[in-house]
Amino acid sequence: MKVRGPVAEMRIWPGIAMLALMLAAATQPYAQSDPASKSFGVASVKRLLQPSVSNSSGGGPGTSDPGRWWRFNVTMASLLVQAFHIQGHAIVGPDWLGSSSGPRYDIVATVPAGTNRSDVPLMLQNLLADRFGLKFHREQREMPAYVLVTARNGPKLQPSADSPASIAGRGAFPDLPQGVAPDAIQVDSAGSVRRLAAGAMSMAQFADYLAGQSDLPVVDLTELPGKYDVVLYYSTPVPISTNPAEIPADNGLDLRSNLREQLGLELQTRKARVDVLVVDHIEQTPSPN
Repeated sequence: MKVRGPVAEMRIWPGIAMLALMLAAATQPYAQSDPASKSFGVASVKRLLQPSVSNSSGGGPGTSDPGRWWRFNVTMASLLVQAFHIQGHAIVGPDWLGSSSGPRYDIVATVPAGTNRSDVPLMLQNLLADRFGLKFHREQREMPAYVLVTARNGPKLQPSADSPASIAGRGAFPDLPQGVAPDAIQVDSAGSVRRLAAGAMSMAQFADYLAGQSDLPVVDLTELPGKYDVVLYYSTPVPISTNPAEIPADNGLDLRSNLREQLGLELQTRKARVDVLVVDHIEQTPSPN
């Protein structure tokens, strides 16, 4: 483990931020002309003394409660994923950030009228800086990763239409007659099988989702432009390895074979340049409300 000043570095492990990645994929933050002006209204931020067994998220622009945004019982890693639209594997910082036994938080904030969905990540960044003293920088690092590429016979992807397309059921999974809205993700489970249904998803967003199922970052190298309505059935996530650099490129994992058969995409293991968020300073306890 390397050390940068007072902060011991670690990469946040996969399952920690899976839900947050799904939420971040739907948010699609982009650079704003005046980031410092983006802020929540009144915000209550609490470190939980007795974390619960489940978490919940909701509210904000585009939801049924646009004037209120909340995250209950969440780790700091999940907040960073949402704030910076970055994979959990690519966050480097102190050990407690994503630890299952580390601190958890409740945040309830008012959202100013006229706020767009793309404003929320910057608002969260500013809240973390104000209440937790967050300081960070970005860099690229070469590290073991999965790269998402098109399979030998080409992709089998459905370009997104103007309106959501209905999705036929399969096995224990019901029909989705209304499809899935653009920039939304729905994951259903039946036993050990999962169904991912996503509306108007870019390949970069899909790579983010796959990273939440994996033990390494996932880098999109498909060079496929545009957005796609994605439906994927799979049963076994990529397992955690004690030596990620030596994972074979084709080891018969169900997720990989299903990606190839259903979508014409492949995950290959190699070293790649990954955009990393390095947390230089952050407090565990927020400033008082």
